[in-house]
Amino acid sequence: EREREYGAAWRASERGRLLHCASQGRRRAAQVAATVGAVDLGVVYLRDGGRCWVCHRILHRTQVHFDHVVPLSRGGPHDADNIRVCCAPCNLRKRNHMPTPELIARIHDATLAAVAC
Repeated sequence: EREREYGAAWRASERGRLLHCASQGRRRAAQVAATVGAVDLGVVYLRDGGRCWVCHRILHRTQVHFDHVVPLSRGGPHDADNIRVCCAPCNLRKRNHMPTPELIARIHDATLAAVAC
């Protein structure tokens, strides 16, 4: 019980959350035999300026989802070039679809409409 509480507290910390996300990405990539590269999600966050790549909102590190632009399930690699900062609503709406301009515009509009409410 105590170990579970410690693990939950560690994953809730900023460093723990980033490392947990990275390990989950590697695990998912290995399940679909995708290419796995070393990814520092902190560097990805700084590279993208903390902005969602779909709706362009600025996100705090605790609000960030990391999105595989080309989904792992579609053969995308787990490397820094394929991972972008994304807000939860945009990432969950995109699911495992390939990013087309029409899809991104639809997700962008839906997210901004939901945030405005």
